[in-house]
Amino acid sequence: MGQRRHHSYIKKLIEQFTTGRVDRREFLRTATLLGMSAAAAYTVAGRIDGEAFVKPARADMPKGGSLRVGLRVSDVSAAHALNWFMFSNTTFPVVQTLTRTGIDNVTRPHLCESWEPSEDLRTWTINLRKEAKWTSGRAFTADDVIWNLKHLLDPATGSSSYGLMKAYLLNETQEGETVKAELWDANALEKVDDFTLKLNLKVPQVAVPEHLFHYTNTMLDPAENGIYKVGSNGTGPYELVELEVQKKAVFKVKADYWGRPGYLDTVEFIDLGDDPAAALGALASKQVDGLYQIEQFQIDAVSALGHVQMFDAVTADTATLGLKVSQEPWSNPKVRQALRMAVDNAKVTAAAVRGAGVPAEHHHACPIHPEYAKLAPMEVNPEKAKQLLAEAGYPDGIDAEVHCIAEPQWESAAVQAIVDQAAQAGFRFKVNVTPSAQFWDIWDKVPVSHSSWSHRPLAIQLYALVYRTGAKWNLFEWSNKEFDDLLVQAEGLADVEKRREVMVKIETLLQNDGPMLQSLWRKLQTAYDKKVQGFAMHPSGCIFIEDLAVSA
Repeated sequence: MGQRRHHSYIKKLIEQFTTGRVDRREFLRTATLLGMSAAAAYTVAGRIDGEAFVKPARADMPKGGSLRVGLRVSDVSAAHALNWFMFSNTTFPVVQTLTRTGIDNVTRPHLCESWEPSEDLRTWTINLRKEAKWTSGRAFTADDVIWNLKHLLDPATGSSSYGLMKAYLLNETQEGETVKAELWDANALEKVDDFTLKLNLKVPQVAVPEHLFHYTNTMLDPAENGIYKVGSNGTGPYELVELEVQKKAVFKVKADYWGRPGYLDTVEFIDLGDDPAAALGALASKQVDGLYQIEQFQIDAVSALGHVQMFDAVTADTATLGLKVSQEPWSNPKVRQALRMAVDNAKVTAAAVRGAGVPAEHHHACPIHPEYAKLAPMEVNPEKAKQLLAEAGYPDGIDAEVHCIAEPQWESAAVQAIVDQAAQAGFRFKVNVTPSAQFWDIWDKVPVSHSSWSHRPLAIQLYALVYRTGAKWNLFEWSNKEFDDLLVQAEGLADVEKRREVMVKIETLLQNDGPMLQSLWRKLQTAYDKKVQGFAMHPSGCIFIEDLAVSA
């Protein structure tokens, strides 16, 4: 294959790191995105421990046995159109992604062996692992990747990857009320040989490796027409042998896996419903060996269990009170601005997560994101918010309904704290707490909803998924050309310092015109039985079962 080329910006990035202009986290993320191996990046950063983050499992861990984890079990048959990171835990053991982001937020090769970006970030060469095979024994090839990418980018699929990737891979045309999309160039997805492909982009994009780990971007067998099911042919170390929605999902280890096999013989995800007391009871009585997540109010009770170990991770996990700007009164920017001005995010954070988080700033860029730009604090002023409502034509205030999910409970606690404060400015919200099984059917259809957003290593990823015009997850139906243009500009900048300059404009625009109120960033927490080995809390909530084992 020849010697790997490094993007020329890496030399400048090393200089920025050694002079303190970018921190260690920013250096590691950007260097690896641009094709530097994680081991090399960690060596430059002065700590050769990168592999510990991607493979917490060890060769000397015990083999065999079973594991039971409390986790919501949903219909994941349309694996390319999932709408919550949690649900990917039911697909990842069987169908894999080309890359994988570790608990350190560094993205590494997974089904691919390496990647190389061109100097202008418009051509990305993806080298696949020649040893990777489907369960059927067939080799995993560039044709498989190209089929999957085309399926993900088909508007009919309904994948959130459409918003993530369309700016650099697609052309859109409007035919009546229907949006038609096609690859921007016939050679946009180019097969070089059976194990090499190129992504030839319309505009520069720095985060292609991050996008390839987006949880909808699993590689499905083209012969199965995009359907994931019991017995699906996958490239992963486990087979799905049983799936009952809202009950359980059961995985069995593959004996002839092409890579390092899983340690556990079987893994079972058990759906414990919306009641957090039921989940805690199952952990306490050893009906399950671990939980997907626990909430802050459960910490004391879980800590009192002598047989469990606690885990946590600082993340960019958040939620927004989303406003559908295609409908009155939310179409008026002054109304949206008044709502943000009426709410003190520090109070919401205290009420919802009890110290396990930090206030957000209404622009969906987190302090842990490399490109985050610190702005002056937004003013909290209920009286001024009331004045803005009057100027917008609502001197008597606004009556509305907000929908939020029943579990996790921190979300309804956050909504109640927002509603209580917003009432001082004239917003009279009725709170509708919806069972989890029904919430995802309505979350993007109602005028106001409180929607959670999983951690992403880069703010520009979140922007593409959630706020770009036409993105599937743009439930707000918000469209701002200035934002879209600035996002394309930011996505094409390898230089973190230059990207941050653009982020100042993006963050300010969202604070002024954005379609949501964003209150907090939260820490993820969970607990597992002490007999479980190899677990590490992933900031996105991923459970990589092939890295887990149980002691006798």
